[in-house]
Amino acid sequence: MNWLKDMVSGNLKFSGRLSRRRFYLSLAAFYGFGLLLTPLQLIGAVAPNLTAVNIAVLIFGVVMGWYLLGSFVRRLHDRGRSGWWLVCFFGPHILAVSALSRLPLDRPAVVILAIVGAVFLVAPFFVWGLIEILFLRGNPEANRFGPNPLADI
Repeated sequence: MNWLKDMVSGNLKFSGRLSRRRFYLSLAAFYGFGLLLTPLQLIGAVAPNLTAVNIAVLIFGVVMGWYLLGSFVRRLHDRGRSGWWLVCFFGPHILAVSALSRLPLDRPAVVILAIVGAVFLVAPFFVWGLIEILFLRGNPEANRFGPNPLADI
């Protein structure tokens, strides 16, 4: 159980490295914690005037987002990369989604151009990031972010 405490505290601090297995466990914990948030969200949807519930959902959501961001950063550290690589991997995706939300999608030419742009300009960065984070093995030796997390197993 000590490894769970170390994993959660490490993800909240963005320090150290995170192996693929522990990263998958971090994602499972993220979704498990999200299930705990579901009743609060339902209460907030049924009675939207309960500000205490809305504040609790907001605080819990910010903490969970920080935890998820920390797990992605620590996984990149295991690969020997800085956490700033997330901007390269997912930044174009975020920009494309925000740009598409402002386009007039009632014209077919705009829709086709948006799809082609997303496939050829955005998808390669997104897929590269997912492969880098989810599937590739971490550095077997110690790097500037810490020792190999698998060395103690």
